[in-house]
Amino acid sequence: MTQESYIVALEAAKAELAAASAELTQAQQKTQELSRRIADLRQTVTVLSKLCGEQNIQIEDTLGLTDSIRKVFQDGCNRDFTVHDVRQQLQAVGFPTSKYGNLLASIHVVVGRLVTNQEIIQTSKVGSDKPSYRWGFKMEPLPESGISWEPVYSSGMRGDEKPKPLGHPFKPGTYVDVSKKK
Repeated sequence: MTQESYIVALEAAKAELAAASAELTQAQQKTQELSRRIADLRQTVTVLSKLCGEQNIQIEDTLGLTDSIRKVFQDGCNRDFTVHDVRQQLQAVGFPTSKYGNLLASIHVVVGRLVTNQEIIQTSKVGSDKPSYRWGFKMEPLPESGISWEPVYSSGMRGDEKPKPLGHPFKPGTYVDVSKKK
């Protein structure tokens, strides 16, 4: 192949990449619109069923508890949630909470997993001593960025404790705080 044929192939690949990216963006927007519509309809069905005197209405739900909790955080991405807030949001959208013996315990487990997987971040809610959480997503640094990962100190210090270095190499993800958009 000649230099010109590589240039033609490169331009074709760039155009195809741009088209695929645009198509993905449209699909993601459509998914968000449908998710909001479904959440609104669930809430409507829940409220109307209470007004009609129907008890324990079962709304068919394709989302499990983990995905429903993710959705709570995604829909309220600029808001901090305690586990009690998450429970209230699940109940408000008509999630079938009655099938869980101890819903708060289940929410605690799922939230802990989401924090461990770096899908949500732990924050502090003003005026509350309970931990709160916010939607955040991990962005891996590019290999060519030249970022060197320095040792990270553990948190959770009490009183006059000094920071202690972690006993293992730790490479944190980078989080985007969506509440501080300019």
